[in-house]
Amino acid sequence: MAARAAIETEMPRGARRVLMVQFAGDYREAALRLGAGGEETYAAQRYSVESVAQIAGLVQELAVLVCITDRAYDERLENGVRAIGAGFQDKIPAGKLVSMIDAHRPTDLILCTPVREVLHWAVRRRVRTLALFADSFRAGNVRARYRNRRLANALNHAVIEWVANHNVNACRSLEGIGVNRDKIVPWDWAPSVTPEQYQAKFLYSEQETFILFYAGSLSEDKGVGDLLRAVSELKRRGVSVSVQLAGPGETARFKVLAVKLGIADRTFFLGVLPNNAVVELMREADAVVVPSRHRSPEGLPMTIYEAFSSRTPILASDHPMFRGKLTDGLNALTFRAGDADDLAAKAQLLFSDSELYGRLSEESRESWRRLQIPVKFRELIERWVRDSEEDRGWIRSYALVSGIYEQV
Repeated sequence: MAARAAIETEMPRGARRVLMVQFAGDYREAALRLGAGGEETYAAQRYSVESVAQIAGLVQELAVLVCITDRAYDERLENGVRAIGAGFQDKIPAGKLVSMIDAHRPTDLILCTPVREVLHWAVRRRVRTLALFADSFRAGNVRARYRNRRLANALNHAVIEWVANHNVNACRSLEGIGVNRDKIVPWDWAPSVTPEQYQAKFLYSEQETFILFYAGSLSEDKGVGDLLRAVSELKRRGVSVSVQLAGPGETARFKVLAVKLGIADRTFFLGVLPNNAVVELMREADAVVVPSRHRSPEGLPMTIYEAFSSRTPILASDHPMFRGKLTDGLNALTFRAGDADDLAAKAQLLFSDSELYGRLSEESRESWRRLQIPVKFRELIERWVRDSEEDRGWIRSYALVSGIYEQV
């Protein structure tokens, strides 16, 4: 706690300069769009933008530094947040990022992307830090284990006060690479849609054509290629399906693949949509597909929360972060990640068994409820920034070591 004591003696609490560093997701663009009456483009976007603005009122300055942006910028927004775009294109040059952070001279750091060099900088400068991730961490090969061990060592330093991760499985993955269990805190977004808004669904006995829906980044790691190959296999089996894909990414590449597979006439690329439209499309679809491959560093995708809310059955891969949250035949049908034939088989099963379909839809409400955890994004950051004895005790009471997540 020496770092905290040094800060408190050097600078009054109201004079703090908090810097939040995130990989992507342009805060400035989102704040301007939502402030002008625009729509959310992903779940909890308005909540997160407004949360940061609210927390900015507690300190002298709160700045959000986004690493991946079209161009560099530095602008103070009307909501009181200073928005900084690093202008990096597709990966983070760690040295340049550290130099930018050092030039900003923050008193408090919220690191939303696991860059070890930034953690080392925080330790050297004795800047109290909250690590706030939405990532999973796997042991992998020798190189990955070495990299993760170094990351864990950096996260375990006392200056890094808490290591929060999105939902419980992602937190357990941190523990698995060696992060101290008593400083790991599961967190979540406040829900914007719930299953109470919709009735359970059923299959029509005369239904002959089915709609699959995918929302997220279009990439091979996310399993989009596997989904298209599964649609081709279903076509070969005589099962009439179409697939709708909403989100940014490698659209051109997957359009070419759809043509090669002979399914271009039943594959619809919708681009980036308002989030409320995504939920409605889930509701209208016959299944929501979450086909992430194991190498995709998922936390727990918001797609799963939204699919449960829409009451539409889920077809999901056996990604490690879904274990205990999605159980085959109980609240989803799961398939081997990367196996398009297995995905096709599970889709065919779902669309041929009306009793199973109705049971999965009915179970979605309780499954959504079990996903909920008490620590939300806004309150976690507010309490960490305020940093009173009561606030520290509150965070500690929800740490992974507390025991409250044993059945989650």
